[in-house]
Amino acid sequence: MRLQSVFIVALFIIQCMPARAQVTHVRYLVVEDWRWKDSAHFPEATKKNAWYADLYFDASASLYVERAEPASEEEQMRWMSEKMEQAQEEGTALINPNEMPFRLNPWEYYFYNACASGKQAWEWVASRSMGGNEACESLQIRWVVQPAEQRVISGVACKKAVGRFRGRQYVAWYAPSIPYAHGPWKLNGLPGLILEAYEENKKLVFRLVGVEYLQQKRLEDEVEQVRRQIKPSSYYASRHDYLKAQIEEENRKQRMRGAASPFSLQQAAKKWRELDAWR
Repeated sequence: MRLQSVFIVALFIIQCMPARAQVTHVRYLVVEDWRWKDSAHFPEATKKNAWYADLYFDASASLYVERAEPASEEEQMRWMSEKMEQAQEEGTALINPNEMPFRLNPWEYYFYNACASGKQAWEWVASRSMGGNEACESLQIRWVVQPAEQRVISGVACKKAVGRFRGRQYVAWYAPSIPYAHGPWKLNGLPGLILEAYEENKKLVFRLVGVEYLQQKRLEDEVEQVRRQIKPSSYYASRHDYLKAQIEEENRKQRMRGAASPFSLQQAAKKWRELDAWR
């Protein structure tokens, strides 16, 4: 089932907006499917591998939010009933939960980047109740702009750039006419807003849905609202400590499943975006 756009793209008016602390809201469709093997095409967005992400930013900082809702109990039960009937007809006894066409668990992720104003960045995964601070230097991506390749996205001329970030190669299409160095997730640092980005094998994709302007909102208020939800006990002073806690949690799950070997980089590559951090 394809996910639908939720509001109209209005990028053409961004140049007319005043330069004060105007908050801009950009929505992306995120498709994350690490099993995808076709680098020539984008994976189809489904209820299982796709959700919307929101980027709020002004001239000095940005807040990126991803949220994915799990399937309802009614939807889960309906699918289970259909599979049980099918299994009875075919004479099989097992139902593979990996075949479920929807998510079972919620996903809620936040990334705040205030490096442009001289402050730190931080991230928080609400679905795991875990987060940590980011050093600004570690977020700097060495983009290589490819001026010969250009395209138009939602009526806006964009240029292509390629950069490596924490073990993966990314392609970004950015708009020089929108002079903000922001983008989806941790992809930033180009001389223009990133409207589309994807991992080179298209296992992770960010595609523009729309833009709106929040004249009555302040970015600080959005950030403060998120920070109030974070439990101090779940927050780590450094990204290193945060990653260490994540690895320990994954190993705990591995032991519960009876796995013989500890969590490895190879396993992380199957489902996690950032790989250099594990080396």
